[in-house]
Amino acid sequence: MLAKLMKYEMPALGRRLGPLYLAWIATAIFLGIIAGHGGNLPGIIQALSGLLYGLVSAAVVIMTVILVIQRYNTSLFGDGGYFSHALPVGAGTHIMNKVLSATIWTIISGIIALLTGLIIAFTSGVSITEAFHAMGYFFGQIDGRVVILIIEVFLLCVLSIGKSILAIYTAIAIGHQPQKHNVLCSIGAYILVLMFEGSTGGLIGTVTGMYDSDLFNFTSLDQFITMQIFVAIVAAVTIAYAAIYFFLTRWLMTKRLNLQ
Repeated sequence: MLAKLMKYEMPALGRRLGPLYLAWIATAIFLGIIAGHGGNLPGIIQALSGLLYGLVSAAVVIMTVILVIQRYNTSLFGDGGYFSHALPVGAGTHIMNKVLSATIWTIISGIIALLTGLIIAFTSGVSITEAFHAMGYFFGQIDGRVVILIIEVFLLCVLSIGKSILAIYTAIAIGHQPQKHNVLCSIGAYILVLMFEGSTGGLIGTVTGMYDSDLFNFTSLDQFITMQIFVAIVAAVTIAYAAIYFFLTRWLMTKRLNLQ
């Protein structure tokens, strides 16, 4: 059932984000052409092209966050909630559908950001052949341990995105407990969630030594193993937060659902 829900949720987000991605790519091409071949143009045009790219980039980030919140709030706690909760689907499945879909689209937004950077570089005159040669040389010099760390950092980023989305969803679920002022209550709940993470995260970091600077020096095997322990602790803490948010949100949706 989760796959069927995502089959509906993914295109629903894509229809809103797709045009923004196209505009983002178009402004990247425009900026690259101006930067590489617009030397004779007035400086104001070059500045405006950079400003336009920055505004579109900010719009994509902001719209991604807004859509993640709006889709969850409307379809589960707003008018759409009467239809969603009538389906033979558990609250946990609804939550996972929203989290996975939002996480995937957030990652896609990051990929598009990298793509626009490459487009700007190539359209401004950077040689594609030389760029790939440089990238090949760079990756050829990377130690195997660094490759492992890069993969681990990427996976930690994915976990962190999912955890952050669950934190937002938890705040929304808490904010919908009162009959009035749900938006203000949700904002207040999110501040409390951030305070919870900050206080417990600091305590965990102090107890486990996560903030020891020597952890980031992994030239020897022992130091690399220590770094792996650090990564494992960070992953475990992130998963623990995500689990707390998931089960709390599911409990609120199951036992204390308040549709508006």
